[in-house]
Amino acid sequence: MKDQILRHPPFVLLDDSQPAQTAGMSSLFHSPDRLIIAQSVADIDAALKEIDSALATGFHVAGYIAYEAAAAFEEKLSHIADQSTAPLIWMMVTKHRELLPQKEIEDLLKESDLESKKTYSLQIAENSNEDQTYLSALKKVSDYIHAGDVYQINYTFPLEITLKGDRLALYRALRQSQPVPYGAYIDTGELSVLSFSPELFVARRDNQLSSRPMKGTIRRGKTLEEDQHLQNSLISDEKSQAENLMIVDLIRNDFSRIAKPHSVSVPKLFETEVYKTVIQMTSEVQADVDKSLTPSSMIKALFPCGSVTGAPKVRAMEIIHELENGPRNVYCGAIGHFSPASGKSPLDWTLNVPIRTLTLDKTGKGSFHIGSGVVADSAAEQEYEECLLKGKFLTELHASRQHAPALFETMGFDSHSLSQADQDENMPRSSFIMNFDLHMRRLHKSATYFGYPYDKATIDAQLDMHLKAIPLSSGIHRIKLIMDFSGKISIQSSVLDKETNPNLEPNSSRGKIAFASHNLYSGDYYLYHKTTRRDQYDRDFEQAQKLGLEDIIYLNERGEVCEGAISSLFIKASKSDTILLTPALTSGLLPGILRASLIANGLAEEATLTKKQIEDADQIFIGNSLRGLRRVKICTASNGMV
Repeated sequence: MKDQILRHPPFVLLDDSQPAQTAGMSSLFHSPDRLIIAQSVADIDAALKEIDSALATGFHVAGYIAYEAAAAFEEKLSHIADQSTAPLIWMMVTKHRELLPQKEIEDLLKESDLESKKTYSLQIAENSNEDQTYLSALKKVSDYIHAGDVYQINYTFPLEITLKGDRLALYRALRQSQPVPYGAYIDTGELSVLSFSPELFVARRDNQLSSRPMKGTIRRGKTLEEDQHLQNSLISDEKSQAENLMIVDLIRNDFSRIAKPHSVSVPKLFETEVYKTVIQMTSEVQADVDKSLTPSSMIKALFPCGSVTGAPKVRAMEIIHELENGPRNVYCGAIGHFSPASGKSPLDWTLNVPIRTLTLDKTGKGSFHIGSGVVADSAAEQEYEECLLKGKFLTELHASRQHAPALFETMGFDSHSLSQADQDENMPRSSFIMNFDLHMRRLHKSATYFGYPYDKATIDAQLDMHLKAIPLSSGIHRIKLIMDFSGKISIQSSVLDKETNPNLEPNSSRGKIAFASHNLYSGDYYLYHKTTRRDQYDRDFEQAQKLGLEDIIYLNERGEVCEGAISSLFIKASKSDTILLTPALTSGLLPGILRASLIANGLAEEATLTKKQIEDADQIFIGNSLRGLRRVKICTASNGMV
């Protein structure tokens, strides 16, 4: 059984965990005929020759090459492997390669993990002097750059980690939170490697090589619109362009050692790729090679990837060895496979750059490195922040964000509108859902932002089936549509109470609201999307109901008003105003459907609002698309705070 393979090392899983609509096939290599292991620099040449031989005789070869293996390819670097704590090359030779689509990989991991019976806890050691150590090292890097030794250094540092529990469960959680094209889970029996890399080092298809170096990083936005703005900013950033171009030139030079004359090209320059926590600048280098090129010749010419060293490569690696405290091991080396041509399948070699990579020994102790490219005009504090940003996917998981939240939309469905005379078998019942198009537009944006597959036809079909089971003229129903990270849809419904109509009458009965005693953080991107990650909101709303309140209103870290637990907030600042004011999206809030509708129709506009402005307003309203707009007043008990 395939699920048992992941419990019985050695094996190599090369895993494309991108959303199903973009993911390629993943590969599981197992049941090796033999292992190729280079424990020292002296073993590397023989190991590479054995890789060539295995491939030539029809075997697959899969595993890793440690960063310090470069000591064998350049005399000036012969000392960099002195502190290496793992084999410099570990590869399995096998006839067994399982090609697995996305769903089969997910099922395999789920079966291997035995549902929820396997758990883990991950501890990340804190180093109170880490930032000062980093800043001191970057001062030395800057000195080398200004002295003319190098013009870029990729400086990294490790975070020490300890895993208690099941490493496959950890891999599943990280895989879910960080979907990438070049994931890997390798278990040698002595060492586990959990890698989540977005970066292609080198691939060979038939007689063409390609590389997609990454250099240039910026944080993700909180919305798709902010993502687009940040992508444009990154593309036009001169520092990022300079860093990227240096590495592109370095890789072009490396490719030229083994390429056919005049075949090296750069078909793509300064593009962006969006990942869970960061946006990366990428370029692509290509070259044609002779069919006789062997893996060993390619590795000797190209290894390691220039994006993880700096330029010029050899001098940069000497400085890295001097300044970094300990070996990188698998990190920044290469992970991948060499597969022979077979039938209609062409020659297939793929090596990625193992960044965002954890290594664990049998006791659960290990490390996770982070780093950045440093150039002449780099600001040390900004580089340190970039490093922390790159490590965010692990530290956020450590902060209990272990499962991708589901997206959901809560909508109103008026069954009264479905009289027998009005029914048209060709008209989907979803067309009778209030503001249906706006709800689907918001769901689609959030699904795209988080990388969840969105299939409108499937949503329509499942909604129609569910709504047909609702009796005609049975009132207004609350429809909750839930989409999980795999795109799976579930639907719940219940009859809504009668208080659903918008009410702007100034003399209507008014419920009460209060301000929360704790703040939201406007930088939390989950605030801008309707997800099941809302435990705090649910607890606060339950408490508000016990106190007889309609809702509880949040402020952010700057004292700006955000939203309610289930409502958008609006005010009429003075009696003469004809347009409602609602908190600006940048304060940290969900772009509500009712809010969007009122703004689109010129009945409301955004403003940065304070608690005092709410308290001094002529009229206060809360509302959502399900219950409409309701006038409220502030509870005076406890100074209006709960």
